Amino acid sequence: KTRHKLVMNLANEINNVVVSTKVILEDALLEMRVRNTAEDIKQILVNITQQMLSPIMATAGDIADFTSAKKTKLKYTYAPCDLKKVLEKIVVLFSAQAKQQNNKIVVDLKQDLPGSAIANTDQKRLIQLMVRLVSNAIKNTTNGTIKISMNAYNDSFSVHVEDTGKGIKESDLEKINEDLRTYQPD
Repeated sequence: KTRHKLVMNLANEINNVVVSTKVILEDALLEMRVRNTAEDIKQILVNITQQMLSPIMATAGDIADFTSAKKTKLKYTYAPCDLKKVLEKIVVLFSAQAKQQNNKIVVDLKQDLPGSAIANTDQKRLIQLMVRLVSNAIKNTTNGTIKISMNAYNDSFSVHVEDTGKGIKESDLEKINEDLRTYQPD
């Protein structure tokens, strides 16, 4: 049962990588139409390759971990992580997809945030989580706003994702923390 759950989680992660890759490529194609020098196009291709390979390699590593008979849990690697830069990456990653649905992504960094919001966390897992949250928000919002906010509390931070979509049916709210559930808006 645990292996099945892990494989289902990996399938979800692979889907996130595919969605992210699609968004990156669509954005790059739009940018290539504007820029026409070989050097500009070369730089665009280098950038999208770097953006696409990172989540693909992370997911491939997870698959290798999960297929090992010994491992049934995710491995976390904690290191200093600049949360503001993570949020910037997420906005860049999803700006084209948001625009396609006439959505706006707003980042709200609270006034009391230190100059550099550094947290000791697993950056790869944080990005995976943010990709999932923002992707779902965009998917369920049209002509609206996706707001990503960050607050500081003593020596910790919180990140919130809100959207103006229709929301989850009240009858599904009690099941929200169950793994791999998909809900339809009201």
